Amino acid sequence: MPVGPNDLETARKLFEEGGWSSGDPYGPDQWFAEDAVMRDIVGHAEPLRGREEIREFWASRRVGITLRVPVEELYVAEGHRGVAVLWMAYGQIIDEESDDYGKWASF
Repeated sequence: MPVGPNDLETARKLFEEGGWSSGDPYGPDQWFAEDAVMRDIVGHAEPLRGREEIREFWASRRVGITLRVPVEELYVAEGHRGVAVLWMAYGQIIDEESDDYGKWASF
């Protein structure tokens, strides 16, 4: 099935509102099928398989609590068969000894 405007909006929401920036590790579940496969080339070399494994991976990193991942660009694959998301991650500094405690930094 070709990618359409709703798919692009879903990709954006996965990272932003209700998704990984929401503070709720279950937030992104609404956009993943039980048998979803996700490739995160930054934090995990192997594909994550299934909604539960994807949730566990992100929850273990406190995503949404100390991380924001706004979408920078959305790309549609050749033939309209997939979506790629370019994002920037911002982490909240949680070291209470740091002068920058509570501030956000990109990485």
